[in-house]
Amino acid sequence: MEVVPVQEVLIDGSFNVCDGADGATGPAGAAGFNGIIDESTLEPLCPGFLTGATGKIFGYGTDINGNGNLYPEIDNPGEVLGTFTVCNGADGAEGPPGISGYGTSTINTVVAGLNIPNGGTINGSNSCPSGKKVITGGCEIGGGTQFYLRASRPNSFLNPTAWYCEAINGGSTGSGSIDIRVLCANVE
Repeated sequence: MEVVPVQEVLIDGSFNVCDGADGATGPAGAAGFNGIIDESTLEPLCPGFLTGATGKIFGYGTDINGNGNLYPEIDNPGEVLGTFTVCNGADGAEGPPGISGYGTSTINTVVAGLNIPNGGTINGSNSCPSGKKVITGGCEIGGGTQFYLRASRPNSFLNPTAWYCEAINGGSTGSGSIDIRVLCANVE
């Protein structure tokens, strides 16, 4: 901080100003009141709105008497600090018809493989009926613990009409199978 000289004729004297120690903590204050927003139904007319419209009037304020509400106002009119009204509007126009519902079908196909050598595969796909598309699919491997799922996917990501599965033999020559499930739906 820069000290600016003052003419000596104006200075009567000088003294030091220091921070003292903090004082003792004062007593706790009284508990505060809860704020509340309370509602009351307006029947059958919502003021300044459509004839016959209903709505809600909301009061806000402080719950001085601790009873958990502000209404009726005769309970304690000093609790209500203000009100606002929310009116129900007129029904909107009917929307356009929705698309027709989805027709679903689940189809299982089992592809079996005999004498599959180590590293050999079993694969196949399961197609949806004409006019339906794949929603999802899955594969279940049979033939013991030596067969492992290598692929489970739709035949196309843009326009899937079938589900493809492939299993690989990770053990000695053996037989296995894939149960291919597909969920198909009408998509318009």
